[in-house]
Amino acid sequence: MTLEREDPLVIRAEEVLSEAASDPERGRRSAEELITAARDVGDDEALVIALRAAGYAARELYEHEDARERLDEAVALARAAELSDRLCEALITRSAMQIELGRPQRARRDLIDARAADHDAVVAEERD
Repeated sequence: MTLEREDPLVIRAEEVLSEAASDPERGRRSAEELITAARDVGDDEALVIALRAAGYAARELYEHEDARERLDEAVALARAAELSDRLCEALITRSAMQIELGRPQRARRDLIDARAADHDAVVAEERD
């Protein structure tokens, strides 16, 4: 995905996502701060990424219920805001968690939805 604009919150959210992978505790704190900031200014894309980062960090910390809530919110918001690329990313992250929890059918459904979201993103790019 290419950024058409350089949204500082989106850039920071991407950094926080990397942070969540390398240091889940610190990444989670950063993600929660960014969630508040993105909500305050109404930046849906940054919010989706921050929610995904918080969910990823929670998953790494074995706090699966919190991870599920954050990832569910990221998926719902990405869908509502028609952010196909971000929806695809959130669904893939959530599917990994579903596998870890022994829910292969839910994981499969998320991957099917991610494929459809990816297709939608490609079609939208071709129109532009």
